[in-house]
Amino acid sequence: MEVKNCKTCGKQFLSETDNSYCRICNKKWYEKQEKIREQAENLKWQEQKEQERKLFEAKVQTYKPILMESVNPSAHTLYIIGNGFDLMHRVPSSYYNFRDSLGKNNSLRYSLETALTAEDIWADFENALGTLNLNLMGSRNIIDMWLDDFGVYGDEDSGAAEFYMAVEAAAAPMANLVNNLQPTFRRWIERLEVGTDDRPLNGLIHPQGKVLDFNYTEFIETLYGVKEVCYIHGSRKKKKKLILGHKPGAAGNFHQKNRKPQNYRQAMIDVAQDNVFDLIGQYDKDLTKDSQEIIKNNQAFFDGLACTEQIVVIGHSISLVDWDYFIEVNKKASNAHERVMRLGLTISAKQSQLTISKDVIRILESPSYVCVLQGKDKQSVAVACCEASHPMSFKVPENLLMDNRCNMRICSQQFIDRLVEANNFSPLEFHRVEGKYLPELNAVVFPIKVM
Repeated sequence: MEVKNCKTCGKQFLSETDNSYCRICNKKWYEKQEKIREQAENLKWQEQKEQERKLFEAKVQTYKPILMESVNPSAHTLYIIGNGFDLMHRVPSSYYNFRDSLGKNNSLRYSLETALTAEDIWADFENALGTLNLNLMGSRNIIDMWLDDFGVYGDEDSGAAEFYMAVEAAAAPMANLVNNLQPTFRRWIERLEVGTDDRPLNGLIHPQGKVLDFNYTEFIETLYGVKEVCYIHGSRKKKKKLILGHKPGAAGNFHQKNRKPQNYRQAMIDVAQDNVFDLIGQYDKDLTKDSQEIIKNNQAFFDGLACTEQIVVIGHSISLVDWDYFIEVNKKASNAHERVMRLGLTISAKQSQLTISKDVIRILESPSYVCVLQGKDKQSVAVACCEASHPMSFKVPENLLMDNRCNMRICSQQFIDRLVEANNFSPLEFHRVEGKYLPELNAVVFPIKVM
């Protein structure tokens, strides 16, 4: 044990290590670094969300709303039903209704309102489930308090049991959500009933049409006699788990990196924090809605949309958390769009340039990079998503779908020369061809031979 003078405050302190700063100054330094790290992480997260929002808004613009009077319902109509449909029939099914059903002193409601950081979690409940309050559960000060309360520091009788009890205590709000949200939510859903004799959608709903239903209730069947309904997030009629959750990745990265603990207590907090975040991450998986897996489980329904002539959305907002489903509908029911997607590729031999239509980028779900590959028979070209490291990668302009003046052009004299030579193109002309989207490859293939 050595007496030292703190280099920051000048006060004397006892130290067994090479540390030149007292405990108080060490703590302040760590708190400052933690705050800087959190600010950087928050900024990065906000930038990511803003980029997602811009891409999402660009995609939404491809859908054109029409008046109800313009709809001509038929057996080839796809209805996309959201909570507004139930509300239209006086079903008290909003998340505010769910909140009120819990009561003011309910422990689940308290956990929801403390463990999540969204300003109003009930306005957009599923997205709010991804706004975890890591400062509440995973901050070093909170974890330090729990470790101290359970006697982990300096207690000869303390061990792993006390350590993990402290970790579980820190993550307790998430545990309450995972253990109680599903059963409580289902009990509430099972009590919902129609509150009116009116049928405001008579004449609009065709009983032979198809329905993609985001509700958990069966009222589209009982009120309008529709038979072919895909309850994409489950139905209260079945005893299977109802799907309720946020978009994958919404909660962010929980783990801390590159920490350099200065003493035993700091090292103990580091280990405990990692365990808390691991536990929160496990809990968060139960609150995550894996849209791609859900689509796979309902692939037969989506594949059956090829003959769809029109799409009618009733009471469902197009939000990021459900966008994957709209992408799939867009692929499978492409004939239903008022604006037909043009999967075009233009080759300019003179300028050694390829121009890829924006719809190609849209149907590929707005990747950051694409690659352009020539088929082995040299009679086809494929445009596919790829990583930046791919040898034939080209960056997609960030504002491509938002700026009408922006185009996706690729300049490659060697590649164009090979195409011109293999297909006997005139070097002075533009050559345009329409492609076909292959979902199994997530690529658009252009048959050059037919140009």
